Amino acid sequence: MIFIIGQEGLLINNFIAIDQFDTNPDVKYCFLSSAHSRHCQSLTNEWQFDGIYCSPITAKVLSVISSRKKRYGISKKWIRTLDLNVWHKMDGFRVMLIDSNHAPGAVMFIIEGEHRNVLGRILYTGFFRADARFYQNVIGLSILQEEKFDVICIDSTYVDFTRNFTGLEFPNRRSSAKEAADLILVLKRKGVESVAIPVPIIGYEGFLVNISRELNCKIWLHPERFEIAHILGINDYFSDIKEDTYIWTCSEIESQQVLCTTNSHIIKASVAPYITSNVSLNSEREHMIQYSDHCSSAELRSFLSLLSFSRIIAIPNELSRLMEDELQNLSLSGAETMHCKEEHGNPEELLFDPCRISWRLGFHF
Repeated sequence: MIFIIGQEGLLINNFIAIDQFDTNPDVKYCFLSSAHSRHCQSLTNEWQFDGIYCSPITAKVLSVISSRKKRYGISKKWIRTLDLNVWHKMDGFRVMLIDSNHAPGAVMFIIEGEHRNVLGRILYTGFFRADARFYQNVIGLSILQEEKFDVICIDSTYVDFTRNFTGLEFPNRRSSAKEAADLILVLKRKGVESVAIPVPIIGYEGFLVNISRELNCKIWLHPERFEIAHILGINDYFSDIKEDTYIWTCSEIESQQVLCTTNSHIIKASVAPYITSNVSLNSEREHMIQYSDHCSSAELRSFLSLLSFSRIIAIPNELSRLMEDELQNLSLSGAETMHCKEEHGNPEELLFDPCRISWRLGFHF
């Protein structure tokens, strides 16, 4: 098998592209793991190749993004939806999509070739987080453990960075939302009139909903994200009228403009400043909450220890040979599973999961 690894995705045998969309004329199948901007940046209204395969929710979100953003102008006619947890037969291989526990619609891909000497068994994780909620997906986990993988392409967003931080665990996402809500209350008591939370176009839905539930207060979304909230069935937690609430969202780029043109405080949700030295806050009105939709180093190692595989490759950060060998030695090592448990007293207090609710409602493109 021939793998070409890019910053955004993977090309397999010059025949199958996952999150890596360029002008290679030999590619016959294109798969999109999520509507994340990093993966969608090559999808424009000039797209002239075959269809893009993705989950039903990603298809819905792409439709919104394409209608509102000129740079993501891919036509609906190119979008092909695939249901999760079932095999889909293609030319010379079959593929299955599994919830990746990242953003709504985000999936992993399992690809199996009809002739293993030509195309083996491959797992492309895409962006994912193997926390307690991931392991609640018993069906997905059992499928991942059925057979040995020839290659696993992992989400290495933080794996290299956390190498020297083996004791650093990312907080569970519910506690991050609770911490953000508590901070907003403190700021409100100090007379702060408005708070803005930078978020990407897709992702952080559970984080925002749990803040809204903690404070019993709606959060303002710009029209694009509000339309996506409608698709996910969570619009009751949000408003499209800014004057209705003191909690807003904005893009990362817009956050600096908010600081310069208003008296608002900014609450950023990320683990990047805690594991890298080149990220800092630029104002006393900026605050940081630890939050991640990606695996910590320990979570990734626990995930790999439950699977059988021969080779590891990584996106977006290339692994050192030492790290590669270390991760490959985890194959079915039976390492103690390490993930952050969701803190709750009853089922109603579990982290809100709009992604799974949306799939359960059976949306189709």
